[in-house]
Amino acid sequence: MRLLGEGPSLCWPHALAVVRRDLLGAAHRHFDDAWRGEVRELVPGDAAMRELCRLYEA
Repeated sequence: MRLLGEGPSLCWPHALAVVRRDLLGAAHRHFDDAWRGEVRELVPGDAAMRELCRLYEA
């Protein structure tokens, strides 16, 4: 949680956190500023898989 709260870095430009639906609001409040508004909610499926692959391509 501490590292996620620090936001992106050169070594870790992206992160993936699994959050229960009832805690999404709290996660946004806690992480949005550190991640410069780039916190996104992904629902399991093909679109989410494509987004994750795009983010983690070398």
